[in-house]
Amino acid sequence: MNDFRQIPSVAQLLEVHPMVGLVRRFSHQLTLRAIQEVLGEIRQEVEASAKVPNETGIISRVTEKLILWNTSSLVSVINATGVILHTNLGRAPLSKSALNAIQCIAGNYNNLEV
Repeated sequence: MNDFRQIPSVAQLLEVHPMVGLVRRFSHQLTLRAIQEVLGEIRQEVEASAKVPNETGIISRVTEKLILWNTSSLVSVINATGVILHTNLGRAPLSKSALNAIQCIAGNYNNLEV
């Protein structure tokens, strides 16, 4: 028999000490969303006859989700295609002087749309 009563509430989880740290690190709204998603996944697993993970397991899953959401998916690659302006590889790399100019302008107010 599925026992959904063993699944902690969102409010209960938000009061647990490790979650307080996650709220400080990632924001209340994002942590809340991660908790809700993880609890939804757990409900589906329990419905399929899985056991409810303990509090530590739930916190671990929430933490993993938050880290995944906050990790950039962009990485440097080597263009070995033979195509210099490859649209799937970010087109052509910018020179150091172009990057410096962008950084100087983009770090301040500018007339981008004027």
